[in-house]
Amino acid sequence: MKKFSIILLASMIGLFAFTSQLLADDYWQQEVNYVMEVTLADDLRTIDGFIEIEYINNSPDTLRELYLKAFPNAIQKGSYADHKNRSMNNYSLEELKPSEQGSLELRDRSGVIHTYSSFEFDNTIITVYLIRPLLPGQKTELSFDFTTVLPDPGKMRMGVDRGTIKAAYWYPQVCVYDRRVGWVNSQYLGWGETYGDFGSFDVTINAPEDQIVAATGELKNREEALPSKLRDKLDISNYLKPRAEWPELNLDKTKKKGWRYTAENCNDFVWTACNNWCIDSGSVNGVKVVAYPLRYKAASWTSAVRLGKEAVETFSELYYPYAWPVVRICDAFGGMEYPMITNCSGGEPSKSFSMLLYHEIGHFWFMGQVGSNQVDRPFMDEGFTTSMEHVAMEKYYGREGNYNRFRTAYQKRFAPNVEDRNVRGFRPLLLLQKEGLDRPMMYTSYDQGMEYWPYRVSAYYKSAAMHYSLRSILGDPAYFKAMYQYCEKWFFKHPYEDDFKNSMEDATGIDFDLYLDQWFHTKHRLDYAFESKKTRKTDRTNMHTIKIKRVGDLVAPIDVAIIYEQGDTTFYTVAPEGMRYAKPGYILLPTWNQFRRKERDYEFTIKAARGIDKVVVDPDNLLMDINRLNNASGRLPPIEARLDNMKYDRIPLHHYALRYRPDFWYNEPDGLMLGGHVHGSYLGQDSKFNLDFKIGTESALANLDISMSNPFGPFGYQSRNWTRHLKSSNRSFTTVGYEKRWKKWTSRPDHELFRFQLDYSNVEDKD
Repeated sequence: MKKFSIILLASMIGLFAFTSQLLADDYWQQEVNYVMEVTLADDLRTIDGFIEIEYINNSPDTLRELYLKAFPNAIQKGSYADHKNRSMNNYSLEELKPSEQGSLELRDRSGVIHTYSSFEFDNTIITVYLIRPLLPGQKTELSFDFTTVLPDPGKMRMGVDRGTIKAAYWYPQVCVYDRRVGWVNSQYLGWGETYGDFGSFDVTINAPEDQIVAATGELKNREEALPSKLRDKLDISNYLKPRAEWPELNLDKTKKKGWRYTAENCNDFVWTACNNWCIDSGSVNGVKVVAYPLRYKAASWTSAVRLGKEAVETFSELYYPYAWPVVRICDAFGGMEYPMITNCSGGEPSKSFSMLLYHEIGHFWFMGQVGSNQVDRPFMDEGFTTSMEHVAMEKYYGREGNYNRFRTAYQKRFAPNVEDRNVRGFRPLLLLQKEGLDRPMMYTSYDQGMEYWPYRVSAYYKSAAMHYSLRSILGDPAYFKAMYQYCEKWFFKHPYEDDFKNSMEDATGIDFDLYLDQWFHTKHRLDYAFESKKTRKTDRTNMHTIKIKRVGDLVAPIDVAIIYEQGDTTFYTVAPEGMRYAKPGYILLPTWNQFRRKERDYEFTIKAARGIDKVVVDPDNLLMDINRLNNASGRLPPIEARLDNMKYDRIPLHHYALRYRPDFWYNEPDGLMLGGHVHGSYLGQDSKFNLDFKIGTESALANLDISMSNPFGPFGYQSRNWTRHLKSSNRSFTTVGYEKRWKKWTSRPDHELFRFQLDYSNVEDKD
């Protein structure tokens, strides 16, 4: 009895010391280590084997059950994912044949002492009931046999896709238990991605001998799995030759061969396999970059390793050095990231191929090494990564036209340039905001949204716009220094939005609390406008008074450029309370109190012997400004006038779009009719007009059709007023009207709830 008391006392002292350390550090995370050996069956779908899990409870909480993932079970008729898809008129899972579905089965492993009493499935989540509660500081070990059947054809990032095996979310991974949310055990619905604890993996995959297996981590039995002679035959250089000169491989698909991969400080394990790959490789900063192109596409994948090296080099320099040993890029139909491995499609010369690789490799930072919760905070990965993608695209392809995908001479002649930061950033965000169908970034947990596009815009593009705003406030040197410090602190940890905000504050000394909370929690619109400029001349100088107005509700520091008549420019920064900071070369103006006093108007006065030619708010166009036409002085807004080629166009963000073309027609009374067509709008909605005019060569009569519309503020979103005047021969027609729509969804046209329309028309006939 005395011995038992001593042991109990020692345990209590140890538990007290462990808990005290947790409270002192105020941060903890769980550790999970995996050992697996599996065999891929000849059907290339069935994966059978065992898993051993070591789970270390570093939390201050006692755990009585663990939750595991069984994500292949989502790809079944009747799954939670199926029910959600049906609510959005998507019946692809319901229509699956039993032979096409995915599944994951778990079984007790014989000959092992089990630490659990039972387990039960709820579709894609398994609850494992522990025999003994897992106390803080303790660890437990689980061991199971399991069988996974991948879907065919592939769905939800896994399965057999045109002969390529994509084993993602394929094993019973432990759900994350973290300090903020507790158990992150949401059902897998196919939109968002996963969230895993860091630990080690030791995985052996026994596959048919003809399969090349690429996986997370380092290949430990290279001479057995990929001997030098085979690697030489698989080299990409051999497949740039005519097919008749390709080497003979002589691999027997009826035999099995093991591939053993290990990984440390890793939060997931994925593998991809194909019997039609070749291999290209290189290295940068001590990191191996390996590409696995399909052999018949080898010529269009010769740049994959270069792009991988560019991504590692750029992101390591600007954000934080890549800490894993390898980057693997697989030609595997899609675009999806996992730790150290990405499945991509496409190929050169498309710039979208570069964008895809930069983006997916960028995820290795904010999905991978900074282990963001992609389930409940997808914007902390997707948007951060999208902004990284823009950085790489602009570094290697320039700003203008870096997303062009012109294929024909007509496109190259007439299609406007496309910028990555706009097509995958500002444009979709501003268009959705115009309709009022955007969502706060904190709303976008992947299992909450009822349609994909608002989820994507808020998680990807609004979050990327937030990073542009930070670049506007700080300037690039200070911004990237702050991002470096954020990564340095949170590599191989699980940060949340407050951790990001605190890290930015620590790095810059700026109070970002109220500012970033607007981005996280609200749908506020950002709209700052130039209001007026008045000049009072004195004997020796000019006193220029500039007035700026905040039209939207989102409060932000803004830059103002004063362009003098001689062409030189002075830059100013005006900031709200708590955010007084100016980039090098910018003059800081007095505080504009907006957070608490809610001041809408601001003016400042400068002395200058010269006259002012122009005043521009947000001269670098880095803010999420929903109306950039009111940002500058001048009688007219900035206008982009282009020939209307009637096929290729894109909506400019900083200009009013004006399009024109010649037009002609023929009818009996008028003969050949000659004229033109002009139309214009801002973002396709504001100040929208169409003008058609023609004159008959025989009748000499003019035909005119002009219409104008605008959002109607008193009716709110999805409303407009319009007027149209039509004059043809001796008849004229005029109509004016108002319209209000109630549409809950952006991507479901059959879900318009109600439409109210009021119009007045007048027709006149003249003899």
